[in-house]
Amino acid sequence: MAQAARAAVWTTRRSRLGRIGQDGGEAIGRPTSRRPVIGVESVPMTASTVPVSRWFRHWWPLLLLVAAIAIVLAFVGLEWWIQFGARGFGDEARREFSGDRVEALSAFVDSEKHTLAERNHAVWALGQLRDPRGLPMLIKHRTGKPCDHSRFLCQYEIEKAIELCRQEGARGWLARVLKLP
Repeated sequence: MAQAARAAVWTTRRSRLGRIGQDGGEAIGRPTSRRPVIGVESVPMTASTVPVSRWFRHWWPLLLLVAAIAIVLAFVGLEWWIQFGARGFGDEARREFSGDRVEALSAFVDSEKHTLAERNHAVWALGQLRDPRGLPMLIKHRTGKPCDHSRFLCQYEIEKAIELCRQEGARGWLARVLKLP
């Protein structure tokens, strides 16, 4: 008799619930049939279905830290790449002229047998090496006049190289970024 009473209650509930599931089991905790019911979402909550705002609320410090580390690594990588290029050009100058990189680049800048573009590249490399020994050669070629790239070395590049050679290492880079005296 108890089974018949349960079946009667079950059919009553099923008729009240309508067609939520095939057998109404969703509303009362019983398993439903495997056929999907249109209009009812039965996807379990996973990490991919968590609302973005709730996910972000818990993970923003880590995301901020990762972004900050990525930015610092990008700057360090860029600085390394620039230094690598300057040293490489200095090594090319050393094959032709005697001395270390700075002396060879200074001789390269002063050489008339190279094109202005190559000599301007040597000026850039001298500035990136940030060695004060390159200052006399840079000051010698500074005219203070506007650039005339067809006849003279780029004055803007010479000014930048002089500024870099007068400052020392990372302090010069930080001074430019932070506008320190």
